[in-house]
Amino acid sequence: FARLLAQRNGERITAPTKTTFPDVPVNAWYAGYVSYLARYGIAVGYTDGLFHGDEPITRAEFTKMLSRLSNGGVDPADADSTLADAKAHWANKWIADVETTYPGSITGRQDGKFHPDDKITRAETAKIINACLGRLQLVSPKEEDQMDADLNAFDDVIRCTWYYNNVIEATVDHDASDADFHTVD
Repeated sequence: FARLLAQRNGERITAPTKTTFPDVPVNAWYAGYVSYLARYGIAVGYTDGLFHGDEPITRAEFTKMLSRLSNGGVDPADADSTLADAKAHWANKWIADVETTYPGSITGRQDGKFHPDDKITRAETAKIINACLGRLQLVSPKEEDQMDADLNAFDDVIRCTWYYNNVIEATVDHDASDADFHTVD
C-alpha cells in the first residue's frame, strides 16, 4: 500500500527519524513504509498503541487498510456487508465499503463466507489488489504459456491454481499513476 500511495502521490518513502509505533524501531526494514502509511492514516495500529509488525494480518485488518487507503485515511460511513459473517464483525463497515467501492474485489471463500478473522494469504492479497486496480486481464492459453515462460519466477505458483494469474499479474511492474485508488492530499 505504501508503494502504491507514494507512487501515486509522486513521493519517496524514506526512513523515519522518530518512532511511529513503540514496537517499530526506526532502523527496521519496514519502518519507512509503516511511517508513511501512518502519516496518511492508513496504518493506525492496535488499541494497545503497537503496530505488531511481526504478526500476520487478518482479512478484516487488510480490508480496513484498503478502505482507508481508498478514502484518504478516513473511515467510511456505517454500512452492512453483503457477506453474512461480516455483518456482526467489528470491520463490517470497512468490508462493506470495499465491496461497494470495488465490486467483486472481495468475496467469500468457497463456503460463501468472508472469514474476517482468518489470516489473509499472499494469493488473496494479490487477487484483491489486482481487482481494485483493474489489473487482471483474462488471457488465452497461448498467452498463459508465454506468461509462464517469461514471468513466473515461483516454483510453487502452478498454472492450474485459482491464484495463478493474480500472482503473475502482481509481479509485473506497474505504474501506479493510473491506479484506481483515490489520491490522498
